[in-house]
Amino acid sequence: VGPGGVGGGARPPSHSMTIRPEAVYRAALRMVQRDVVVVDRLGSPIVSGELRAYRVDGGSWGLGPTRAPVWNPLRVQMIFDVSGERHAGLVTVESEKINGFMSHKLVGVDVLNDKDERVVVKGDEASLAETKEHLRSIISFKKVSKTFKAMK
Repeated sequence: VGPGGVGGGARPPSHSMTIRPEAVYRAALRMVQRDVVVVDRLGSPIVSGELRAYRVDGGSWGLGPTRAPVWNPLRVQMIFDVSGERHAGLVTVESEKINGFMSHKLVGVDVLNDKDERVVVKGDEASLAETKEHLRSIISFKKVSKTFKAMK
């Protein structure tokens, strides 16, 4: 038996130690496109726009609440825009890599209409609001930073 394991089905160690934002994006977009409530609010077909911002963290040891060492899994937090025939939306995603497999903890869509609706595809409303605000603050900071550098 070679280094690939039986039938070559073993994953390389680097696969479980990395997280690819593009794979998270594609999976989240499919979830949004297949969600009946989102399709009802935005209209079909749902397509991705130009905006995509993400933050990757984790993949290291830290201290838990009892001061014992705990593993912080790799995590991607992401926002991207989508649009349908009726409305546009802003998708918020949080995914972790646990034991080498992707786990989507949170996928939600803020429908950009007069009602300011929010559709939770996976996860809960409180986590969605927290993650969305955190990501939007990073984008605002980068925009201000770019403007400041252009002024110099």
